[in-house]
Amino acid sequence: ALSGSWDKAMRLWDLGTGKAIRTLKGHPFAVNSVALLPPPPVASSSSSSASASSSSSASQPAAPASSAPLAEQALRQQLQHSTQIQQALQTQVQQMQRAHAQQQQAYAQQVDTQTQQAQQMQRAHAQQQQAYAQLQQTHAQQQQTHAQQVETQNQLHAQQQQSHVQTQAQQVETQTQ
Repeated sequence: ALSGSWDKAMRLWDLGTGKAIRTLKGHPFAVNSVALLPPPPVASSSSSSASASSSSSASQPAAPASSAPLAEQALRQQLQHSTQIQQALQTQVQQMQRAHAQQQQAYAQQVDTQTQQAQQMQRAHAQQQQAYAQLQQTHAQQQQTHAQQVETQNQLHAQQQQSHVQTQAQQVETQTQ
């Protein structure tokens, strides 16, 4: 297997032992990607920074001829593993997209429900305001009626007093005669 590193180097690894077989140096920046091209064995890599990028290739054999089939097998395994990872990631993305769509649908339903509730509350509030206005009007009419009744009673009382005073005055006059 071939790897790139932040230390500006590529390394060829023996997957059986887990040890680096060869280190290739020369990049001015961290090595971001590597690729092994078909025969003749040529390694290619690239690195970049915010202001520059570079690439290099080595025409030297990547490893002794005896380890070429092992390197090819390792690359196939790595490609198969990468494909499996890619498929797993695609599955996760699809699951996340479905979950996101469900969340959006649930949110839209929640917004619709809250909007309907708000509209119902507004209608109920308007009805309460109307009922309150009617109560105020009824109360005002009752106050007016009560005021008229009090005025009528006051007038009757005043007439009764006047009549009583006149009756007493006449009695006094009759007694004095």
